[in-house]
Amino acid sequence: MSRPHLPPQDPESRLPAVLAAFFAGDPEADDDLCRTLHAPVAGAVASFLGTDGPETDDVIQESLMAVVGYLRRRGGFEGNLIRFAVTVARNRCRNILTWRRRRPHVPLEPLADWIAAPERNPLDAYAEEQVLGALRASLADLGADCRDLLRALFMEKVSAESLCERLGLTTVRAIYYRRENCLKGLQLLMNRRLGEAWS
Repeated sequence: MSRPHLPPQDPESRLPAVLAAFFAGDPEADDDLCRTLHAPVAGAVASFLGTDGPETDDVIQESLMAVVGYLRRRGGFEGNLIRFAVTVARNRCRNILTWRRRRPHVPLEPLADWIAAPERNPLDAYAEEQVLGALRASLADLGADCRDLLRALFMEKVSAESLCERLGLTTVRAIYYRRENCLKGLQLLMNRRLGEAWS
């Protein structure tokens, strides 16, 4: 006799079982947790950045990975996890929108002649040289795994899915998690080097 068709559980009712498996170390639990939180997080991000925004998918994945990382570090959670995950996503969106307001997009094509002009301010050129030098040195110190990952994603434009297959990983979220950690490490190294150069 076949089992009757059961309606899918809403995310809130699934969470206790998913969290119990996550904290028990179930290897499938990371993906289950992200799947459970995906809809409310995606809805929050879309309300800020739009469903087809160029950063929407990345912010969704980064928000989910931030929540998973937080839970793993804490080893437990009390409260409404869905509300917490939505708050994390909204805060990331607000940061992006604040950054956009402070630094609006400027198309580079009309500035091509100015960028190449020999009469550019020498102080600007010096500052750019310092930043590029700090970036190269920081990448060299970052480690081969992170360096290769960032080069593939940002310079070679390899998709996260292709990179996942190349590295033998089972989920794209692992790529986003590694990228986030590598960028944090690179930022720390850059800040340290630039602080030394400009102090």
